[in-house]
Amino acid sequence: SGGLGTLTAGGDVTFGTAGSGADPTFLVELGAPVAAPAVGDSDRLAATGTLTLTNPDALNLLSLFAVGATPSTYTVATAGAVTGTFDAVLVNGQAAQSADPNAANYVLVTYTATDAQVTVANVQAVPEPAAVLGLAAAGLGLAGAVRRRRAAR
Repeated sequence: SGGLGTLTAGGDVTFGTAGSGADPTFLVELGAPVAAPAVGDSDRLAATGTLTLTNPDALNLLSLFAVGATPSTYTVATAGAVTGTFDAVLVNGQAAQSADPNAANYVLVTYTATDAQVTVANVQAVPEPAAVLGLAAAGLGLAGAVRRRRAAR
């Protein structure tokens, strides 16, 4: 997490150009949730030309804060024009769903002629890297203790 920011592209941007072996992914960090009609802070792509979303491509949202049952909206891209849609939407690397705003990992992506917004609800915060490393180290220590106990039997 390097902080929220705006990446400005002077011209057209295309997601979905095949050939790399992996689907192009637009990774966006989401800031603290806010109540409607306000729009929350997030990473943002600002293209002066056309933002083209073609097959295959993905949007992965990393929520820096938990978002409860009250939905929060973020603008993740602005452009002179927006065409297409993201093929896959993820939250913290897991599949998102747009069918039930009361269920976990709800994300509704709304496209207009000049922007893309996401409305999220019931999303957990992504753990900070230091916390993940601490949990992994604790897990390794526990695994070592279990192995030593089994070896002593």
